Amino acid sequence: MAIDKQNKNLIPIIIIVTAIIIGGAIIYLNKNNRTPPSGTGGQFSSCLDSGKFKNEVSKDLEEGQNVGVNGTPSFLINGEMVVGALPFSEFQKVIEKKLTEGPKDPGISIEGEPVLGNSDAPVTFVEISDFQCPYCGKFARETFTQIKKEYIDNGKVKAVFKNFPLPSHTYSQKAAEAGECANEQGKFWEYQEKLFANQSALSITDLKKYAQELGLK
Repeated sequence: MAIDKQNKNLIPIIIIVTAIIIGGAIIYLNKNNRTPPSGTGGQFSSCLDSGKFKNEVSKDLEEGQNVGVNGTPSFLINGEMVVGALPFSEFQKVIEKKLTEGPKDPGISIEGEPVLGNSDAPVTFVEISDFQCPYCGKFARETFTQIKKEYIDNGKVKAVFKNFPLPSHTYSQKAAEAGECANEQGKFWEYQEKLFANQSALSITDLKKYAQELGLK
């Protein structure tokens, strides 16, 4: 009788243990047989976490300093320096002048940088910018859209982006690296638009979220 009673006491324990084992097996099988959704950002996340473009961003910063940039946003329009988030009319004056002069040296290295527009455009508009800089955001959201409509879309100007992450901005460096990771997948301009539209949320988690929203690998 003592043995039977002992066996009866063990039955609930056996049932619980069995349920745990079966449940764990089901979770494992589901996890390993699940097909990942498109745009999970695995490649992007790996790029960002590894600091793959850290040196390239630092190089951009150094090149900007070498041509006299000490704040953002700054611009080189066929080599002529323009500083600040000025109204569209101010950029228009410079661009129109440069169009009459014809193609010239951009004034800074643009090899490997994100380019928007006709690669043979007579005017090269280099934006030297910081994703956390509020004035850079203002330019991107307001003035740049006008420049794109009036000059880039019709092939007169090509836009080039160079990073200039200011040390005083906590998230600028990784945001710049994230932009490079997006550029690696051919979606820099869509990604930079996301960043400038969400300047108050540039943590690593946010940067990866924007990549997923754009369908980056």
